[in-house]
Amino acid sequence: MHLFIHIDGDTPPRELASVVYAWSLIARALGMQGVITDRRGGRRDPPGACFSIRYGRQAEGAHRDCDLFIPRRPVRGPARIKRIGDMHILCGRDEPEFVAADRELGFDIVSAVFHLASGREEYGSVLRDDLGRPDERSSFLCTYGVAGLPLVDTYIRLLKERIARKDGAPRLAAGWPGGKRFALALSHDIDSVTSAGLSAVRNSIARAAAEKTAGGKARMSAAALRKAVALPLRFALGFPPWLTRMERGLEAACRIEERCDVRSTFFVFSPRLKSAHPLDDPYSPGDKIVYAGEWTRLLDVLGTIGRYGWEIGLHGSFESHSDPVMLGAQKAALETALDLPVRSVRQHYLCFENDATWIAQEAAGFTYDSTHGYNRLAGFRASCCLPFRPFSLSQHREIDMWEVPLNVQDCAVGQKGGKDDDGRDVPGLLSSVAETGGAATISWHLDRFSEPRFRALGEMYEGIIRWAQEEGALIGSVRQVMKAWKERAEGAKVELDFEGGRMEAAGNAN
Repeated sequence: MHLFIHIDGDTPPRELASVVYAWSLIARALGMQGVITDRRGGRRDPPGACFSIRYGRQAEGAHRDCDLFIPRRPVRGPARIKRIGDMHILCGRDEPEFVAADRELGFDIVSAVFHLASGREEYGSVLRDDLGRPDERSSFLCTYGVAGLPLVDTYIRLLKERIARKDGAPRLAAGWPGGKRFALALSHDIDSVTSAGLSAVRNSIARAAAEKTAGGKARMSAAALRKAVALPLRFALGFPPWLTRMERGLEAACRIEERCDVRSTFFVFSPRLKSAHPLDDPYSPGDKIVYAGEWTRLLDVLGTIGRYGWEIGLHGSFESHSDPVMLGAQKAALETALDLPVRSVRQHYLCFENDATWIAQEAAGFTYDSTHGYNRLAGFRASCCLPFRPFSLSQHREIDMWEVPLNVQDCAVGQKGGKDDDGRDVPGLLSSVAETGGAATISWHLDRFSEPRFRALGEMYEGIIRWAQEEGALIGSVRQVMKAWKERAEGAKVELDFEGGRMEAAGNAN
């Protein structure tokens, strides 16, 4: 079945590009091909089964010549969330009075999807945390208590239900290969690999020297001084593998995934970081970790697991998140060291700016990013639990790469592996992804698998994988999930049929 979408011809050019972007995102999520037109009097429906939608101004009897009418009510002024029944609806000054009735929706699903997926509310954010990132706890979604809800996917599911009601409508196919209900992407950020290597000594001393008092004066705390002295001593003694902890984390993560017959993505620092920020922990490819019970060079281990199905992505350094030159150099250095292509990236400490980070990553040549998420919360930063192409509000265009949103990071769960600081149940959040047929991405740091104090978190990671397997999920690395999604997206193309010059005008509207 095809979508046939007729847009009012008087839609302002400045809004047209965002409307097309939102409809393209919706069509990919539905797994349907479509036609978008603004021709007066419409256009002959495409061949085969078709579901026709009119999107425009409210008018008497507007729904009579289509299967569904959606009012165009762009979000102007401050956005808000209005709850109607069990539905949380994003709107502006014009608040909806109902969700859906007969052949009409009561709110502008297109504007809502665009507003959320583009992260428009973050552009005006002035509150920052202690690392200069947008403060997630004061964000628009957290303020309204909906950060843990995939609103975009909920709206699309509503539209899917309306399409299914049409007589003769075929059942929309599952969105994942093999009829899988949803997807789970597994990932790990390798912030540190060893506590006994030369790079660990260098990093410890650099961090100790970078510490400052509340007044901004440099100082070296007693704890930092003890660590800086102890590490060289430990390195000199050459502790045997069976006495190590941190150095076993990568092997422990791989063993869990081998038992579950799944693979994950490891986001790794570039081996040639220059002028590293004190919060970076650059390590050398020659640093040794414990793998298969022996000390082995990190570079050799990464190369081996890369050839056995694990993905190696770049962990962009702290200051690289808006610097395409720095990102490109780090990508090239990692590819050279591993002799493997690097297509994915996640920024260190999840440093991310809408939309400067996406633009920098696009320019550096990445295919997909998996940074867009929260540090201290489990949730949906773009209200979306499916991979999507970002939209640049500054350049008024769709960015030529994909975002695989990060939903759950171990930092947001707590050492006991229970609920996060807001009391949200992580299994409940993952269940909402399963219900909408979306994709969830989780990230577990290596020390969660090697440090006794994090034992519950290590067990929780394997428990999530086992639960997802029982629930019929497609489970794999970010690359595997992205590959499956791109196959689906390629079969859900949207054809544009506009009056002459209108799309060109929309592309130039800034």
